[in-house]
Amino acid sequence: MFVCLNNDKDATQKIIKSVTYHLHPTARPPVIKVTEAPFLLSKVGWGYYEIKIEIQFKKWTGLGNKVVAHELCFDGRGKTQSFDIDICKKEETVKELAKLMDELQISK
Repeated sequence: MFVCLNNDKDATQKIIKSVTYHLHPTARPPVIKVTEAPFLLSKVGWGYYEIKIEIQFKKWTGLGNKVVAHELCFDGRGKTQSFDIDICKKEETVKELAKLMDELQISK
């Protein structure tokens, strides 16, 4: 699994500081922090369970940490799922991120 903004590794690294994966308590280790885009975590496992993914944004964004939940399932040889998260409501932060996205040529 991985966290990436619009499949753009460079833009992701400029906006996200780290991603911490909170796996099942029986996993070893159960918590893994990744600090390099695309924040990839590859493990062998079985079954299905909900994991928490904590995204720590770079300080300049003013977004802090956001936590999302993902149902991890290994049926059907795995699959790719993407989802959107509402990261902020603060107007000036939204404008700064929009400007950066324009500079990086990231689609909104």
